[in-house]
Amino acid sequence: MKRILLLCVAMVAISINAQNVYRPYREFVYKVTARSCDSVQVSYLSMWATDSAFEADASQRQLFYAYHDYYNKDSLAAAWPYQDRVESTGIIENDKKVWMHPPRSGKFALLEYFPFPEFTFHAKCKHKYRRSFLGHVDFLDKFMYLRYKMAIECSTNSDDIWVVGECNGKSGQWFEKLKYEDETGFSFMGFFFNSPIGKSIVLELIDNIEHKPSGK
Repeated sequence: MKRILLLCVAMVAISINAQNVYRPYREFVYKVTARSCDSVQVSYLSMWATDSAFEADASQRQLFYAYHDYYNKDSLAAAWPYQDRVESTGIIENDKKVWMHPPRSGKFALLEYFPFPEFTFHAKCKHKYRRSFLGHVDFLDKFMYLRYKMAIECSTNSDDIWVVGECNGKSGQWFEKLKYEDETGFSFMGFFFNSPIGKSIVLELIDNIEHKPSGK
């Protein structure tokens, strides 16, 4: 009986830890800067997770993205959780890692060709691994095999830990840079395609808001 109780307590503890950052009712607000060779666009989006499974996949919780003007949230014409201009994807957060499915519609289509944001807890500095992609790159109008060299990098002047990925090909260099923090999760997500046409998407966390469950 004692073993069963201890097992239940351990499972609850793991469950709480697994949703420590991206817990329900917590809204993350990002400034989004999209660049190409001839333009720069700045916009904002909010992100929040729920306890619901994503598309009946028990391993993933549902994650929402809402597009808006951060300095004029009335443009959404709705209170949080937003209903307009919303995209639903999935997130995995447990005691081993955080893995996030980013938005990939509209200007975020560029993110189709990069490894998803992922951070493994207790990973050693300079740890290296690979991520691969095979498919049609729409804006280049060609099929490509993108093989990323991933690495965990630690700053010598601070406690910052970054996840970086690099892929070199005939069409250009693909580069990803992510920063994960214990309190705020992914605070920086940068995706860069360096070539004559040049494209990039950078998401910078500028706010996070704790909402109260409805009726409380």
